[in-house]
Amino acid sequence: MADWKDILWDKEEQAAGDELMHYLKDELSDDEKHEFEKKTVDSVFVNDAVEGLNALADKQQLNQYVQQLNKNLQQQLALKKQRKQKRVLAKHPWILIAAIVLLAICVMGYFIIHLHLLNQ
Repeated sequence: MADWKDILWDKEEQAAGDELMHYLKDELSDDEKHEFEKKTVDSVFVNDAVEGLNALADKQQLNQYVQQLNKNLQQQLALKKQRKQKRVLAKHPWILIAAIVLLAICVMGYFIIHLHLLNQ
C-alpha cells in the first residue's frame, strides 16, 4: 500500500497501522500489548479506532475493511479531482475568448457613447 492516496502514507504510520492490526488480532505478546497501549494512550484517534475495530465481530476481516476504506478514499479523491478539473478554464478557451470580446464591446460602446455626447 505505497500509493499516496493510501490512508496510512507515512512509513512510521504504516508501522503503527500494522502494529494496530496485530494488536486487534491479538497477535502481540503481553509486553508488546502494554507497550502499544502506552504509546497510544494520548491519541484520541487511535483509541477511537481501537474501540470501533474491537466492536467488529470478525477480526479476520480487518484487512478487508482497511482495503475497502482505502478503495473508497481513492474513489472520493478521484471524484473530487474530476470536479476540480471541470472548473478549469484552460480546457474551455472559448469561454475566456467570449468574455474578452464582450468586455471589449462594452468598452467600445462606452467610448462611442461618450464621444457622441461630447460632439453634441
